[in-house]
Amino acid sequence: MSRTDPPLRIRLPEALKVQIQLLAVENRRSMNAEIVARLAASVRQPEASEDNQSAALHEIERLRTELRSAESERSAHAMRLRKLEYDIVATNDSYKELSLRVAALENHEE
Repeated sequence: MSRTDPPLRIRLPEALKVQIQLLAVENRRSMNAEIVARLAASVRQPEASEDNQSAALHEIERLRTELRSAESERSAHAMRLRKLEYDIVATNDSYKELSLRVAALENHEE
């Protein structure tokens, strides 16, 4: 911004003008510099929004990948659990069968 930039006259409500004056003093800027800074920030805002949107889409994709991995892992754990449950049942059946054989042998020896 320089003095060679073309001037622009605007009308402001008095309350807004006072707010801008106070903000300019707070930020150690002229009123003109305060207005220019705020207008520039509001014009750049859509770019920031696009950056935020891009970051959000990237995060969504990362979470989807993580979810797929977790679902795959859960599926593998579920299969392992079913196999262990089957092994337990088979072991119990074998134990019962063995117990019956031992009992039969004991009865046969008597």
